[in-house]
Amino acid sequence: MDSSRKSPLLNNISRFALDSRTGKALLSVKGTSPRMGERISSKAGYSPVIMDYRHYRQGDAVKDIDWKLSARTERLFVKIREGYRQTDFVIVPDGSESMRISYNGSTSKFTTALTISYIAGRSALKSRDRVYILYGGERLHAQTEHSLLELLLDIETSNPENSLHDAAMVSSANVFVLSDFFMETDALAGYLKKISHSIRDLFLISIHDPYEESFNFKGRFKFLDPESEASVLAESRNISERYHHSYNEHTHTVSRTGKAFGAKVSRATTSEDPFHAFVRAVS
Repeated sequence: MDSSRKSPLLNNISRFALDSRTGKALLSVKGTSPRMGERISSKAGYSPVIMDYRHYRQGDAVKDIDWKLSARTERLFVKIREGYRQTDFVIVPDGSESMRISYNGSTSKFTTALTISYIAGRSALKSRDRVYILYGGERLHAQTEHSLLELLLDIETSNPENSLHDAAMVSSANVFVLSDFFMETDALAGYLKKISHSIRDLFLISIHDPYEESFNFKGRFKFLDPESEASVLAESRNISERYHHSYNEHTHTVSRTGKAFGAKVSRATTSEDPFHAFVRAVS
């Protein structure tokens, strides 16, 4: 990785020292989400935890022999360890235009989404799970921590259609969706309906910009929809109150809609530590 490469995502990783912290992420949430991290399988595998013992059979690994038990019984016994069951994690960062807006040089919602995606993916990889990034109509396999970061850096500079339309690629997985959910709630409900019956756990991380939340209207404003490019000119009188009412109502509706489909809904802001936002999302 070229450390000189300028990127808001790399800046966030460095700023919050995420390379040294994300390895501990699953330790923070282990036991709170039974499908997160290393899970016990009914099949024997290699784990520090011993399930049982059995007599030695030709071909068994010497390292699995329990020498103390064998000495006591005068017969060779091998340890049967817990197996690990891999789970697919699909991470869906929303790349729509509303996510890419940055106010006065602040961190964009898209950068925050990619940063939390990095934390979630790196944590799952450390737990031997399979990680995929769903973006631009493609399901991209992040096989290593290095490839995960490379994928996210490529996504950072791309500009496909809103990736929340790619509902068919998340079957039998734990799914993280990171978005501001600036979409019609009927469209969100339709998206969740498509994926909710075929996945394991669903995490919706609603990303907010404090500037948008506390926006103060004074004078005349031209409002522009960055996706449709439609605009409207308005005076500030009563606009502020109506704006904040609509913003808060939409946020609550998104939360209710997500929970109606069994999703765990949490919020993150562009100004907070993304590590804390991730831990809150899965705890």
